[in-house]
This record gives sequence, structure tokens and C-alpha cells, in this order.
Amino acid sequence: MLTGKPGMQKVELCKDLTGTGEHAPELVLASGDAPDAGSLWVKKLSSTKGWQSYDLPASTDVSKFTKVLLWSKAHNTVVARADLATGEMKHM
Repeated sequence: MLTGKPGMQKVELCKDLTGTGEHAPELVLASGDAPDAGSLWVKKLSSTKGWQSYDLPASTDVSKFTKVLLWSKAHNTVVARADLATGEMKHM
């Protein structure tokens, strides 16, 4: 899920990613199961299927985060989430 060395890290979504039912969920790094004021909104997904890679800002301290979320702004809910420790994405 996270690749690269500090200052050059990326979040990678695997090739097995399938449609989330959302048009374009947001990729968010968070410390819980929902975004909060300390979350990092990385980017809107370019697709809801297949392998994707998103650069993190060089100043990102990933130790502050425990989850990768796919968040629906339209429905204000999580579509899928993964623990940063395991990288295993779970669709909701």
C-alpha cells in the first residue's frame, strides 16, 4: 500500500481494485475509520478500478496515520478502508 522512502512515498492501490459503486471517491490518510481535522486528503481517484499510484507530499509524516480510506463526499461515508500496517483493503 505505501511504497518509497520518506519524502518520496506513494500510496498504491492494487490491480485487484474493483468498482466501489462511487463515481470518484477521495483517497484519504486518516488515524481512524473516518476523516478528521488531522487527515490528509490525497486526491480524488482517477478510476474506480485497477492499479493506481498517488504521490504523497514530501513533508507527509505517515506515522501519524493508521488507515487509508476511500471516502464518498457525496454520501459522507467510507467506501473502503485499509490498515496501513497490513495494506488489506476492505470494501464497505
